[in-house]
Amino acid sequence: MKIKFLPQGIECEIAENQTILEAAVKNGVNIDGNCAGKGTCGKCKVKVISGETAMPEGMHTHYQLSEAEVKGGWVLACASVLKSDAAVEVPETDTTASRKKKLIHLPEGFAADCGEKDALGVAVDIGTTTVVVSFWNLQTGAMLDVDAMTNPQGAYGADVISRISFATENEGGCGILHEKVIGAINTAVDHFCEKNNYENNQVKKYAVVGNTTMSHLFLNIDPSSLAVAPFAPAFTGEVKTDCEKTGLHGSADAQVIVVPNIAGHVGSDITAGIITTDLMEMDTGHLFIDIGTNGEIVLSAKGKITACSTAAGPAFEGSSIKYGMRAAAGAIERVYLDDAGVKISVIGGTKPIGICGSGIIDAVGELIRTGIVDKSGRLLGRERLAKKGISEKLLAHIEESEDSNGNDFVLFRGERPEDNVYITQKDVREVQLAKAAISAGISIMMEEIGLTKDEIEKVSVAGAFGNYIRNESAVNMGLLPRVELERIKAIGNSAGVGAAMVLLSRTSEEETVRVSEIVEHIDLAEKKNFQDEYLKGMRF
Repeated sequence: MKIKFLPQGIECEIAENQTILEAAVKNGVNIDGNCAGKGTCGKCKVKVISGETAMPEGMHTHYQLSEAEVKGGWVLACASVLKSDAAVEVPETDTTASRKKKLIHLPEGFAADCGEKDALGVAVDIGTTTVVVSFWNLQTGAMLDVDAMTNPQGAYGADVISRISFATENEGGCGILHEKVIGAINTAVDHFCEKNNYENNQVKKYAVVGNTTMSHLFLNIDPSSLAVAPFAPAFTGEVKTDCEKTGLHGSADAQVIVVPNIAGHVGSDITAGIITTDLMEMDTGHLFIDIGTNGEIVLSAKGKITACSTAAGPAFEGSSIKYGMRAAAGAIERVYLDDAGVKISVIGGTKPIGICGSGIIDAVGELIRTGIVDKSGRLLGRERLAKKGISEKLLAHIEESEDSNGNDFVLFRGERPEDNVYITQKDVREVQLAKAAISAGISIMMEEIGLTKDEIEKVSVAGAFGNYIRNESAVNMGLLPRVELERIKAIGNSAGVGAAMVLLSRTSEEETVRVSEIVEHIDLAEKKNFQDEYLKGMRF
């Protein structure tokens, strides 16, 4: 049987009992989803335009497909197989990737020093969610193009732990994940070369960064040790190999540099990010934070630099949020509350269908600022809020939860109830848990160095996510320290920039080795006060 993916226009064969999601992953079609194909997140919705599909009975109700969606032809790609040739429409999901493209800028004053005439270099940032590939002229140091795509490994798990599980529990699992990311990079390289009249053999060098798990999978190295204490990686130092050994497209002897990791869950993406900043000067209080499913924190002050990681969970990526989604068209990305009601900004200017990470932080931050969510994280009811003087316009957005689990706050009210987008009490709790993990990590790092909040002179927030969050909301909810807002700076895709610096400069390459040797890793699990700090962090 054949399946055609729209609007991509990709048509391919699909094996019997192969799910739509599996066919999409195999053929380079990005479909959102965060549960490794278990059918539990409800995010891999596609619309069947023609043909017949089959899905387990009752799945549409159990996994958040409404009856209206079912009647409209929507199915879960991870749980649907074809009964005939079919065409399916895939909702746009590439906005997150396109945003990351815009965040690659070399630091002012950076000088390339590895010139090679007519040679191409490729810098790769392998994120858990997104792979960013930038192309560079090795002679001039000029950036030629940037490509980005959803990491195809996502079909096997949204986070690093689920991917480690897949790699270790399935025969050939590590090889499968390795091939998926190599294939994604090669597709980007082939597309660039074809579009710009280059030959693949003109690619002479790669520089690759990612979290520690991604680095292991890129090299097809068993990551199982990263899932159990003491979370020791199979390697931490710089790895140099070539295209032939990795399977990457390029000159057979093209050098491939994998930037060194710092620890089991502080990877080369953080090493690369550090060299884009002045963290290594270690003279003033400088906090570096990369917020995601796994939050990495680096603190430099008083002649010392330390790093840690903390499991924030998937809330900031939207996968544990009822209406959570990635930053794509239809996602609420900004929320503001005042006495006149709710103001939202939606990616693409379309009708909202969900809420992305920056919108989630904005929404919770505003609910806390206005007192609709109290310090304990409880979303208060209308009666109590009325006594507090909350306006009638805002009170109208409070609804009792259908499952009697507290209250909901409606961000957008559509013509039909099923069109509503809202924040639930459970959503607030998920954000609370994620925020507490980050907050506890920052507190312990400050204690290790002997730094007070007032001594933090810089807060650098890395990544695409960090670039789009509103600092006021992040501070309101306690995700970032309560410092003057002008001290907080978004620094873009520091991992991708650092990878490019390594690609173009031997000096930068040497600096990453120095970083990996000097930075002291703090294992939060070994800290007796982590639980206490975590519980403190649960307060808004």
